[in-house]
Amino acid sequence: DVVALVYVFFFPAPATTDIYTLSLHDALPTSDLSMTITDRHDPIVAGKELTYEIQVDNNGRQPDRQVVLVVTVPPAMQAVRLQTVGPTGYEIDGSTIRFKPVDLVEPGGSIVYRVRVQAKLPGQASLRARLTSQGLRQPLVAEEETVINAVQ
Repeated sequence: DVVALVYVFFFPAPATTDIYTLSLHDALPTSDLSMTITDRHDPIVAGKELTYEIQVDNNGRQPDRQVVLVVTVPPAMQAVRLQTVGPTGYEIDGSTIRFKPVDLVEPGGSIVYRVRVQAKLPGQASLRARLTSQGLRQPLVAEEETVINAVQ
C-alpha cells in the first residue's frame, strides 16, 4: 500500500500552483537490516574446507520482506554444494551462490546462512555477500577476508 501526500503551494505574484507528490515509502525509514560475516578457521591451508556464517538481523520496528542473499566466492576458493545451507534453497552458478528470497523477517528476527568453501590457492581471499530486500533502499554489502596458506 502506498499513501501519497500532496502539498499545494501558492505564491503571490505571479499566481502559480505547484503540486508535489511524496510517497510514504520515501518519507519514512524503511528497513534496519544488518549483516555480519564470520569465518571460524582463519588462516586455512589450501585444500581444506572452511565455513562462513552470514547472519542477517532485523534491528528495526517493521518487518522486512523478500530478503535475498547473493554470495560471491573468490577465485581462490570453490563452493561446496552439500554443506552450504540457509533458510531457503539456493542455486550455485560458477562462483555465485544465490539464495531464494526469505518471505518475511520480523522485527528482532535473525536469519543465518552457512556457506562452505574449499580453499584452492594460497593467498588472501575475500568472500563477498550482497543483501537486498523490499525495505532496503540500497543493497547491504559485506566482505570477509581469509588467509590461505600453502600446503607444507
